[in-house]
Amino acid sequence: MVALLNKIYRITGWLIALSIITTPLLAETLPINDIVVRGNAKVEKEAILAVLSTKKGQPFNEEGVRKDIRNLYDLGYFSNIAIFREETGSGLRLIIEVKEKPAIIDIVFQGLDEIAEDKLREQLTSKPYAIVNRATIADDLQMIERQYAEKGFYLVDVSYQLKQKGDNEVVLEFTVSENSEVRIGTISVQGNKYFSDSELIDKMALRAKSRIPTFRGVSNFQEELLERDVGFLLAYYKDYGFAEAKVARPLLALSQDRQVVHITYQVEEGKQYRVSDIKFSGDLLFPIEELQQKTSLHRGELFRLSRFRRDIETLMDSYGDLGYAYANVEPLTELDRQNHQVKIDYRFSKGEKVYIGNIEIVGNTKTRDNVIRRELEIYDSELYSGTKVNRSKANIERLGFFESVQVN
Repeated sequence: MVALLNKIYRITGWLIALSIITTPLLAETLPINDIVVRGNAKVEKEAILAVLSTKKGQPFNEEGVRKDIRNLYDLGYFSNIAIFREETGSGLRLIIEVKEKPAIIDIVFQGLDEIAEDKLREQLTSKPYAIVNRATIADDLQMIERQYAEKGFYLVDVSYQLKQKGDNEVVLEFTVSENSEVRIGTISVQGNKYFSDSELIDKMALRAKSRIPTFRGVSNFQEELLERDVGFLLAYYKDYGFAEAKVARPLLALSQDRQVVHITYQVEEGKQYRVSDIKFSGDLLFPIEELQQKTSLHRGELFRLSRFRRDIETLMDSYGDLGYAYANVEPLTELDRQNHQVKIDYRFSKGEKVYIGNIEIVGNTKTRDNVIRRELEIYDSELYSGTKVNRSKANIERLGFFESVQVN
């Protein structure tokens, strides 16, 4: 059966010993008279037997045993699994030997200074008295690194070790080397011609460290804010007609002492585009002239992304006020790169009219329903109106009683 052992190892790739040992020339058709489980302490025998496809009274089947080994290992409770079989007169005894992974009896932290232990502990996936799971621990390491990155400690090192305590029990210890937070030394922009460096940098979330305190921007490096600033640059350019503007991933240069990072944004502006034509097609419920009055973008003007998006919402709300709650406006744009112009076609799909059924209010534990309902401009059984729904939401928010108001 050495060949069988090697075959299983190549198929599964598990770094544990998987054994099937038998007496020579034993017939594969002999029934299994008994199944014995050894080595389990915390995992009940019944739980192990329940996973097995191999049962008493069945003939021994090698493929079934391979499947059982995989299923037992997938439970995540065992570091080693070995299955033996031995002849017992007219049948076989199947012996399953397992070695359980240790249990975590405590979780401790070393090296914490900038982040409170309680904040990290409540977000851990690993828990005391649970079986050690290295995949879960890896997730916890990433969580700790993210927490530090949000505070500007971009070079933090986080590791762990399992310290043996008692019989098959361990203490999970996370060790954090915070180093120092990474400050922003300089911020520069390359490729910009229409806007100056200062005009762009002054509007970013990240800014260079200054001796003069400022309430604007953050001077310690944070990955999320870096991504936010890339998005800002792209949107800012597109709001000034640069329909094909591009912003590459910033170049980051760490100082020799790894305490300061210099950021360089690379911009490809392209050309400014103007609106050459605006069309309305599909299910038109308003005259063309009225739809033109509802939009803020007009022929000859710069193609501004913010106005374009706002016009789509306005057109959808107009249909919503007629009861078409699921109306859709598909904006089709065509770029004329030679003349740097944009053609817009707002294509409408009205859907079906929708009437309001029941209006339910949930989440209010102190404020009575009638106090909220008198702020509503919508009522049961009436035709849906997007504008009235939005005004109702705003009215409730103005009461000042609630942290948030959501309409679903």
